[in-house]
Amino acid sequence: NGFSVSLFPNPMTESATLMISDYRFKVADFIFQLFDVTVNCVKQFATRNPQFEIRKDDLPAGIYFYKISAENELFNSGKLIIQ
Repeated sequence: NGFSVSLFPNPMTESATLMISDYRFKVADFIFQLFDVTVNCVKQFATRNPQFEIRKDDLPAGIYFYKISAENELFNSGKLIIQ
């Protein structure tokens, strides 16, 4: 698929860094969404930077799922654990 995604540290305590590398198409914005286990979107933002920080802020510890979209298509998804 021409790209790779790294998320570290995972599990995280205060923040984690997400890096998208080796993508081979032009992207206007990456849309990042974070969902809790009940599938409520608890965090969402858009960025043009393929490396960005995810902050815990006021989220409780637990298991979360993320989606990254680009150009209205799902780009990547995974699990993030907040301690």
